[in-house]
Amino acid sequence: VKGPPLMKREPPEDGPPSKRARSPAVGEPAVGRIISFFAQKGYGFLQSGVCAKDVFFPRAALPLELQELELNQLKGLEVNFTFLEMDGKPRGENISPRGPLPGPPRVSPLLAPPAPPGLPSMPHPGGDRQALLGIHTGTLRSYDAKKGFGFILPDDLPEDIFYLRSELPPELDGIEPMRNQVVDRRVDFEVRQMENGKLRAQKLRFIAPRGPGGPGPLLPPPPMIPRAPQMPAPS
Repeated sequence: VKGPPLMKREPPEDGPPSKRARSPAVGEPAVGRIISFFAQKGYGFLQSGVCAKDVFFPRAALPLELQELELNQLKGLEVNFTFLEMDGKPRGENISPRGPLPGPPRVSPLLAPPAPPGLPSMPHPGGDRQALLGIHTGTLRSYDAKKGFGFILPDDLPEDIFYLRSELPPELDGIEPMRNQVVDRRVDFEVRQMENGKLRAQKLRFIAPRGPGGPGPLLPPPPMIPRAPQMPAPS
């Protein structure tokens, strides 16, 4: 005896279940620690007890004050965040630090000497975003004319200082300086700590070499010594 014909099961209109896109799960609050962040690529990863896998997070999930920091300033930071699963992958959103925000790297006292007399450190218009670390002197060690930057070898700092072409002395305004016009020249300059903690030289000024034959002002001539009167030769 034949049974009733088998009915063919039609797949759902939006495709088989295995290929159906999952919608984001409702977020749940969680606590974790930042273990990596790739500033150039714009994402990082968290570790948290809510998930055995590392939790992905985009740059936009960070608060604005953390989005421009580097890994060495974010790694290990404990945070609150919203845990989601998107397409089966863990994701973090709405990240906020649990403690005080990481500040810029501390500057060694060697990097912040008092300004010389007559050259007071003036507050920068940008507030604390760029800290003026004093006036220094040094030698222009390198300059790349194509890329428009170089480095200064300071007299009193433990590292070379980066500078841009736009900070070269005013004598070079309006021209495209060549390397041999810049390298080995003596300069004084301001050192500022940028938002990312790195040092940069600004407002470079040539220090004119002194002495006869130099391109700078000559030293005053030595005082004239009066000659002794000459005695007439005996006849």
